Amino acid sequence: MTDPAIALYTRFIEELWHAPDDRLESIAAELAAPGMVVHQDRTDGQESDRTGPGALVEIVRSGRGPFSNVRVDLDVPPVGGGDVVAGRWTFSGVYEGGIPGAGAAPGTPFTFGGLDLFRVADGRLTEYWVTSDTAALVTQLKLDLPA
Repeated sequence: MTDPAIALYTRFIEELWHAPDDRLESIAAELAAPGMVVHQDRTDGQESDRTGPGALVEIVRSGRGPFSNVRVDLDVPPVGGGDVVAGRWTFSGVYEGGIPGAGAAPGTPFTFGGLDLFRVADGRLTEYWVTSDTAALVTQLKLDLPA
């Protein structure tokens, strides 16, 4: 039997990231506690803390926004159990344009990886730390980031 924390995380990757836009909010509400906190470093060097299921919806929408054919796949089975779960993923797709400072042409394929760590309580995700290989994405999209 799969640990509930691992099952939640697997749904986050396999279901939420691949859901149609009109299903994102309902799926996120099933997965995340109302007070869930997201900790995510941004390309501008600032940490962005957001809360609730809406934070997951925002991450997915903004993450998929400038891309098509998006896939988020687990590289290895998630680890953990009880009140924590972690996973290693790969995000891939095709750049469609629209990111300021990107020199890559629309139609450019890309792939990069990252790590997630979630805290779980009462059958819901309650805290989320995410880190990704931003340098790989910056390189592939030929992004000119401000200093």
